[in-house]
Formats: sequence, structure tokens, C-alpha cells
Amino acid sequence: LQADKIQSDIEKYDDDSPYTKGKFAELYAFSKLFTLNYKYCIASQITPVRMNTLNQCYRGYSPDIVKALCEVGRHDIICSREKQAVERSAGKLVMQVARDLSREI
Repeated sequence: LQADKIQSDIEKYDDDSPYTKGKFAELYAFSKLFTLNYKYCIASQITPVRMNTLNQCYRGYSPDIVKALCEVGRHDIICSREKQAVERSAGKLVMQVARDLSREI
């Protein structure tokens, strides 16, 4: 919902604006990366062993395989057990960290 609003704000500005569409898109991407990094750091502190296991699982996939799965909407099957373990351990505070990470790959 918030992403849709930001996208519509990006589309409102014309090229003569000091805030071009490219600048808004850049700031939006930076904001998403900052949020993901924050959640990742929290999860790493709350459950370091399970986050390490999740990281090792991700390293087992080539970037091409991950990209192909994401393109067909099947990012949910990548390291699903490890993601669920992190979500259960970290609780509501970082429930979305593993899902967000997989969506942003």
C-alpha cells in the first residue's frame, strides 16, 4: 500500500522538477535497503545460529537459480524451512525479515 503511494508520487513529477522520477526511485530503493538491513541486523542479534543457517542455505543457491525462481513468483520455496525457523525465533519484531530478503533478491 505504501509502495503504491510512493510509486504514484514518483509518476506525478515531470522531468523539469528538481526531484526527478529517477531521484525518487533511488530514494525509495535506498529506503527499502535500509529497512531490510535493519531487520537483518535485529534477526542476527536475536537468533544468530538460525540466521547463520539461513545464510548458509542462501549461499547454496546460484544467483541465476534465485533470479529464475523469483521471476516466476516462487521465491517462497528458497530456504523455506530456514526462513520459518528465523521467523519463529525472532517473533513479530522481525517476522518479515526472511520474506523481505527473498523478495528483494
